[in-house]
Amino acid sequence: MTLTDNEIERYSRQIIVAGGVAQERLRAARIVVVGTIPAVEPALRYLVGAGIGHIGLYLGDADNNARRNLVGRLHGLDSSVTIEGEESPKQSPDLCLMIISGPEVLAKARAIRAMYPGAALIAVWLALPVAIAISPARERPKASAGGELSRAWPESALGAESAVNPGFVTMVAVTEALKLLMEPAATVEPKVIEFEGYQTRVHPLIDAVWG
Repeated sequence: MTLTDNEIERYSRQIIVAGGVAQERLRAARIVVVGTIPAVEPALRYLVGAGIGHIGLYLGDADNNARRNLVGRLHGLDSSVTIEGEESPKQSPDLCLMIISGPEVLAKARAIRAMYPGAALIAVWLALPVAIAISPARERPKASAGGELSRAWPESALGAESAVNPGFVTMVAVTEALKLLMEPAATVEPKVIEFEGYQTRVHPLIDAVWG
């Protein structure tokens, strides 16, 4: 995808840092975002601001008015981004961003992962312990997809207070998503980032299974 003159001006600071080819990849990218509106809206604002061209939304229990209002706010940032809802037919995305804040969202995330087993995945866990699983795009059958979402959901984590700022975690997740979209998948290794306050630990995501 070739950037227009307006897009070159709009994303000039990113182009200086990442290059024009990387920005073209972002503009051509297709992302699916799963979660509740309060959890995903900050991430969506970052993604739209970065120049992602196509976003599919899976928002669980959000009603139509809430969905329309969210889309209106995002189009207010960039009217050229294409935003689809669950009822719209979708091509396979390049990346799935799943911000998991409870068991219902986890169930939705697993269903969506089964639909798009080959896409890159960023799974954000907002319950304790807070963490992000990062898995680049790989050729894998549906039966083996979703291992990244196999982490047990401890009952003690539900509704537990965390010292981790969810906005900070979201910013890190979006940064990792943009890196996955801009870089060749073969250069990215699966990993997990775990948070304790603003401290992080990184370790491998072994065999795309996080249990």
